[in-house]
Amino acid sequence: MRLGNSQLCICSFYTFSYFWYERQRTHLKTDTKIIYRTHTLLFAAGLVLVSATKLRLAASVGIGEAILLTLAIWVFYKKIVQKKLLIDRKSYAFGVFVLVSAVALTMGTVTSMLLGVWQRSLFLHDGLALGFTFVCVFLNWSQIQDQDQTPFFSATLVCLFGCFSLLYVLLYVLSFQTDALDELVYDEFRWRFVGLSQNPNQIALYLCCLPFLILYQKYPLLKPSVAVLLKSALLLCVWQLGRLTQSDALYLAWQTGAVAGGLCWYYRSKSATFKWPLKSALIATIILASYGTWAAYLQEKYDHDQQGWERLTRWQCGLKAWGQSVLWGFGPGSFSGTHGAFEGEEAHNSFIDWADATGAIGLGSLCFFVFMVLQTCWRQPILWAAAVSLLVFSWFHYALRQPVFWVYLLLFWSIRHPVRRL
Repeated sequence: MRLGNSQLCICSFYTFSYFWYERQRTHLKTDTKIIYRTHTLLFAAGLVLVSATKLRLAASVGIGEAILLTLAIWVFYKKIVQKKLLIDRKSYAFGVFVLVSAVALTMGTVTSMLLGVWQRSLFLHDGLALGFTFVCVFLNWSQIQDQDQTPFFSATLVCLFGCFSLLYVLLYVLSFQTDALDELVYDEFRWRFVGLSQNPNQIALYLCCLPFLILYQKYPLLKPSVAVLLKSALLLCVWQLGRLTQSDALYLAWQTGAVAGGLCWYYRSKSATFKWPLKSALIATIILASYGTWAAYLQEKYDHDQQGWERLTRWQCGLKAWGQSVLWGFGPGSFSGTHGAFEGEEAHNSFIDWADATGAIGLGSLCFFVFMVLQTCWRQPILWAAAVSLLVFSWFHYALRQPVFWVYLLLFWSIRHPVRRL
């Protein structure tokens, strides 16, 4: 679903954004909180709309990408004027991670050129996606942290994702009435629901943490009964939409996250009567029992059309490619395949694909960053469950080019408990 005149649409969007900013600066000079609340709202809306990849302003520029990029330019301009590029410790840590990743990607690109495995089209695709993601997330998130908008951002993100899920469920219901709509919201085989996205796994990435965030979010302005009804409705929409995507990775992520959250709560519970050795033994037993159940489930699923064999083969080929440049990797691109390395295909594993792109330097930085997030999330079982769910899902898909992956991690790392206000 592309708009007629792409260039005109982009110019109109940026013109509107400029006049909007000038109006805010002129009429709301004394009320900066409204401006920052508006920025936070637009940032959350941009993240949601990035998943609507069928709504394009140009060949590779969607509505969500245009919103995020416009906000990033505005934030960068403000920071240049204020001469304050880095705000807090966590934004600084993420900035260091981005810098290390950029160095590793650059050295990896040189390595891939020297080895003759560099592919221009794949390099441009991944390089632009990673550059856009890191710049937009870093700048916009540092602005949210600077203005202490994390609670408002969390509530806004949950509400917007919930509304988007409700819209997708309505599209699913209406697709039974209209053949044209049926062709729009399903994949080419009419098996999996894609909504306004190109790939159902893109929707699944957004959904993997959403149930836990819905349960975690507080709505003090609503009556308790109304809040319970709202959360129930959102959870029902998310569950239905996740079922329609038919993503095995999403099912596994939800189940693993739920078990991890329950075990975290039990382990940290002061009311538990067992001491820590018995707790550890009980947790190990539950994990092993769950692993056996899920392994049988996945084997049954992956025996269909040899999906499991193909995925494992891509993982092996990705690791084989990484062995050719352990330290730096090969830069942006896809270096796995189904018959060997360097076939220009993804390994469908975020950690293996990131190792191929950035080598041991980038993979070590990513693992350290994830460890810091998990260490903070351990204090809150629901956030721990959400983080585990995100990592499990990313184990089966290359999610690092999606802004929402990093925003989820930064949100889990920065959110305070309890969420005081909407």
